[in-house]
Amino acid sequence: MKTTPIPFQSSGHATNSARPAVAPARDPDERIGIVRILLRLPHCGMTAVVSEFTDADRALVAWKQARRLSDSCDFSILFTDGAAIRGSFGVSEKAKNLLSLPRIVRMALGICPLARGYVASCVLVDKSGGPLSHAQLDEYALKQHVPPVKPAQCPS
Repeated sequence: MKTTPIPFQSSGHATNSARPAVAPARDPDERIGIVRILLRLPHCGMTAVVSEFTDADRALVAWKQARRLSDSCDFSILFTDGAAIRGSFGVSEKAKNLLSLPRIVRMALGICPLARGYVASCVLVDKSGGPLSHAQLDEYALKQHVPPVKPAQCPS
């Protein structure tokens, strides 16, 4: 026996079709994600294309160990909404630790102070061609890695 599905149609179908679709509300804790991160060392022709900050940090560690980061490193981050952040940074041999790319980007944007041994500059481009404000940047997945806070010692 062959059955054919009957399409569901509500009684208010004709009246609802003229109503514009409503976009679902975005979770305030959810950040705008990353499509692509491009890292490039122009002086030696090395390039890394990744989709997560952890992979970008791995590439930077490998380049730091190969002593390639003393030259300028260009970065470009493309987000899912079409916004892009572009810039460059350099790390001197005197820098003790290699910082994560989100921290370097935040330094380049002037959101947090430059660390010793780092030089960074940035150009912002949003999806309509204008600059992003610092308030808008909070909506993007630029995780700031904060070291865990040690509990205070109470004198006995």
